[in-house]
Amino acid sequence: PLTEGNQGREGAAVSPDSAHGVPLAEKPAPKAPTAAEDVHAAPPRSGHVLPPSPGGAAPPSSLEAPPIARSTPAAAASEEDDEDRGSELGNAGATWLSPAESKVRRILLIVSCGVVAAGIVAGLWIFRGTTTKPEPPGSVAEETVAPSPSPPPGAVDPHLAEASSSGGPPTPAVPGDVLAAWLPRDAVFVIGGGDEFRRSLAQTAWLFAPLLPYSADAIVGDAMKSLGILPEAVARFALGVGPAGPPQAVVLFELREDQSTAPLESLGPAADMAIRGRKTIVLQGNGKNQLMIVVDDKTVAVGDGDYLRSGIAALDGPAGANRGLIGELGKEPRRWFAGIDLEHWRSKDPRFPNWVFDRLPEAAPHWRRLLDAASACSIEMQITEQGPRLACRWRFRNDDDTDGGLESLNALTAAARQWVAQRIEAVRTAAQSGTLAGEQARRAEAFLSSLQSLLDRAASEKSNEGGVLTILLDKESHDWTAAATEVRSLLESEWLQLGVALWRLRGETLGTGLQGVVKAEGLFPSPAAGGSLLPPETRLSWLASTLPYFGYDDWYARLNPGYGWRAPQNQAVTARELREVINPLLGPTQTREGFFDSHWVGVTGIGEDAAELDPNDPRAGLFNYNRRRGLQDLERGAANTLAVLGASARLGAWAEGGFATARPLTRQPYVNGPDGFGSGLPDGMLGMMADGSVRFIHRDIAPEVLERLAVVRGNGSATVADLFPAGTTPGAELGGSPTAPSGTDSAPPPPTAGGQAEGTAPAETPSFPAEQALATRLARVTMQEVPLGLVLHLLTQWSSIPVSVQPESLCAEDVSLRSPVSLSAENAALREIVQQIAEQTGLAVRIEPSGVVTLFSAHADLPETRVYRAGDYGGCFPFDENLAQLIRGLFGPSTENDAASDFEVVAVPEGLQIKCPPCTHREIETLLRRQLCGGGASANGRPPDRSPPNAGDSPVSATFLQATPL
Repeated sequence: PLTEGNQGREGAAVSPDSAHGVPLAEKPAPKAPTAAEDVHAAPPRSGHVLPPSPGGAAPPSSLEAPPIARSTPAAAASEEDDEDRGSELGNAGATWLSPAESKVRRILLIVSCGVVAAGIVAGLWIFRGTTTKPEPPGSVAEETVAPSPSPPPGAVDPHLAEASSSGGPPTPAVPGDVLAAWLPRDAVFVIGGGDEFRRSLAQTAWLFAPLLPYSADAIVGDAMKSLGILPEAVARFALGVGPAGPPQAVVLFELREDQSTAPLESLGPAADMAIRGRKTIVLQGNGKNQLMIVVDDKTVAVGDGDYLRSGIAALDGPAGANRGLIGELGKEPRRWFAGIDLEHWRSKDPRFPNWVFDRLPEAAPHWRRLLDAASACSIEMQITEQGPRLACRWRFRNDDDTDGGLESLNALTAAARQWVAQRIEAVRTAAQSGTLAGEQARRAEAFLSSLQSLLDRAASEKSNEGGVLTILLDKESHDWTAAATEVRSLLESEWLQLGVALWRLRGETLGTGLQGVVKAEGLFPSPAAGGSLLPPETRLSWLASTLPYFGYDDWYARLNPGYGWRAPQNQAVTARELREVINPLLGPTQTREGFFDSHWVGVTGIGEDAAELDPNDPRAGLFNYNRRRGLQDLERGAANTLAVLGASARLGAWAEGGFATARPLTRQPYVNGPDGFGSGLPDGMLGMMADGSVRFIHRDIAPEVLERLAVVRGNGSATVADLFPAGTTPGAELGGSPTAPSGTDSAPPPPTAGGQAEGTAPAETPSFPAEQALATRLARVTMQEVPLGLVLHLLTQWSSIPVSVQPESLCAEDVSLRSPVSLSAENAALREIVQQIAEQTGLAVRIEPSGVVTLFSAHADLPETRVYRAGDYGGCFPFDENLAQLIRGLFGPSTENDAASDFEVVAVPEGLQIKCPPCTHREIETLLRRQLCGGGASANGRPPDRSPPNAGDSPVSATFLQATPL
């Protein structure tokens, strides 16, 4: 038999007339060697695929069984001119990766983050594979994928009888599909299919993103290389991976009808054990401890020797261990199948994909709820009498989860319909504006219209195991590849823009918190809060100090700054996921200990020692270990001083002080360079100025510009205008696809304490035809409890005009950018949708002279008079003229020209009588409760005791017999 590695091996019989690289039915029939011919005379050549003898004649006498398709480096080298085979085998000596299995790792994303749209597109292309024209005579006949016949009840498995007669102990016959029967019972990831599956995955590679912590295609590729078989010899394959990953993997190959497993038995010596009565071979020469199980004359299983030796119990274990995934694989005929144990991945993999749809507010809550309720999921293609059918099956923990899961599944389907409808309108608009060529637009619209038709036919139902979403595909043949290529760039660009919009929104929310600290305390937070005797990297970060100023009061109340961020006293908070510091373009990441990273980091200046420099040093930045900064320290003003930059490398926990959340500029390039600054964008990153505004920083920015902006003082001047290199325009963040500017970016910088205007950035918002844009009608808009800030970002994208909101108005009406908004409208003008938002938030709508649509409150600037009594705050601080003077300095008019009548602080017998706008009242309330009485100095000058009520009931240590606040 032809075996890889048999070159020169004694007893290796080779057909002298076989040619390299010729598919199965294209080669002439081999002639039987004569007595004068020595089959060993010529150098043996493997990699051959020999046809069956014509007329059913017996194979050459030198071959004991029909030869299996083999692969060697020599054969691979001879096939370089064969484009199709070359794409499957790769270069000689390289690890073989088939088109099917080079995309195995991406099937998980179909299961977990492409349930509807991605699954449908995959199904369409799969169907294209099932309806391709017949191959011309002489080519390989298309395989018919069907499960191997199982013996009738009570029958004896003939292969089992053969194995038993060869010395292995007999075991009961396994009913059902042979591939499913030999996959490990504890598999947490299962995939299987035939040639159609491999081709369909190759066509839909762009839909899937890496998610598995290991490479499934490499596992299957290594198995095929160990056996030396070519893809043409395989009818079906299956892979099952256990909880421990690749060491617990079993790969099965079912060969074509004209192939046999007999030649494979010569690959190595027989093992000292039989598994389920089958013959087991030790594979040699690949440097790995692998065993091969000869399941029958058409099927082999390959896996790690240690796992197979100890995994007999796993193979014969309860089928329910993998939540029914293998059972699904072994049912009715399937073109392909993939399944995942969500319970396992939820507990073991920090990249569990419940976050991937955060940038789509219509789908995000339903997706998270669906994944939280599901225990397993699978997606499959079946061939039925009605036609090809795509099915996505969800298994849930209980009936309550099933009902909620089906509700979320239906909501996701509806969101997908709306999303596709919006994409169709976008393609039409692009065609009308000339940004998309006519023929390209036609193909893209046809592709999306077909998706819309399939979604309209999608139906979900409740089954015994959970819920099933099925889609019946069209029977007629379509060429989707060209259309998909056209629509791909549109979808990728919009997906990227949605991610940038959400990341910018989260940055603006964080910027609001940073400004809240400055207004309440008069200073920016420290890069390492808590006891100064502790090393910075053990103390709480500036992000932890900012928590109460962007909606996390309850988290902050549970933190104890006297302890390190890793201390058990703080881990209930520090181990949580803080969504505002997670870049949606990167997804949640974690440290080795499981703490969630921050993708925002403060800027400490220039040089490795920047954070420890004297605050007056020209290389020192905003964040400094020795002293907290105030607005008066910023020579160029807050709008022209870098405070925070995005980070994509060298990450650390968001609660960790020191380098993890505050770092310097040390080595160029600063954007996507060795310092770890970046936002997951190829052309730049997002950064935040000290005034809370979020800016785009292009990768071609001059390094000296960033250096000047990163320091508080120093030689030279720089403004945000310098962030845009020559030849670029503000907002052109995505390589020529500008996004609408945010209200924060276009806001003028506030004056400094001394009354001198800061360097003003050029206006980023041009004049927009607001009235015309507000009259634009949208076919359908449905949102349920979506954050206000994200709604405004989406409206800006859909309408091409900026839709903003006054921060003072939010405060006056007791709403925030995180306040939920629900919308439901069909064929409605944008003006009607904006009005719905205004009614829900208590705001009004007006159009600014620049064309910006602004939500505002008529009460935002109207002063109110309130009396603040010391008794309402526990009497922790005297409410006298000293406090009145402090409040005037922090919240009063910044210049003599400001209207002083809107702000007034008077000490009265009851306490302090203060007249100011509602938003200022809220800031004063924050100062009194959190800083002076809740988080700052108390009446006796000592910080408040945050120890648990029973902390002093027992000795704390040998030296501290009572709990003592640090």
